[in-house]
This record gives sequence, C-alpha cells and structure tokens, in this order.
Amino acid sequence: MIESKIQHAYEVQKVMVWEREYLEQEARFVLELLVRWGMVAAEPDGEDSAGRQKLRLQTPEELTTRAFAVADLAMKKARKDGLVHVAPELPESEEYIPPSMRVAPWGGASKKSPNDTSS
Repeated sequence: MIESKIQHAYEVQKVMVWEREYLEQEARFVLELLVRWGMVAAEPDGEDSAGRQKLRLQTPEELTTRAFAVADLAMKKARKDGLVHVAPELPESEEYIPPSMRVAPWGGASKKSPNDTSS
C-alpha cells in the first residue's frame, strides 16, 4: 500500500510518497528467490520423442512453496548460528542518542530528553 500527500513549504509544492507496508527480512529473501527461480526452476515432465528428459517450469504455487520453505530453513539456521542481530526498539535506542541530536515531536531539535527530569 502506498500513501501520498501534497506538502506546502516555502511557497513550493512537493508530493511526498511513502510505502506503508514493509517486508520482514525473510519475506524479502522469499521474493529474491522467486525472482531468481521464476524462469529457471523446473520439474521433470516425462520424455520427448528422442527419449530425452523433458522439463516444465514450476507452477506459481510450487515455486512459492519452495521459496518459502528455503527462506524459512535459511533464516532458522542463520538465527541458530547467531547471524541475525536484532536492533533495539526505538524507545530503548533513544537513550543512546545525545540530547542535542534528539528530535522533538513537532520536528524541531529537542534541547531536553523527554525522560530527563532534571531542571
């Protein structure tokens, strides 16, 4: 899903466009496999009149099932082997941002952390 809006700033009209749906790492891997295998993944399909093996492209259902199975297995192995690192959630990561670099909810630079109780 894509959203857009017209922004008026400094007498200039801009159209802003952004995606509202993002794929997880595993889903991006599935799509990569689908792109790579879509035209080459084949299944046996009998023999031709000369006795040579005939092949057919996998159906979309077969291809999708295989891509998801491979991606699932690969991601499980990567997680098991410690190759997947999880970034901290935004509220947790804010404590590592210097107060002078924080952005206030209204878009301006914040001089004070929202969690800072000192005066």
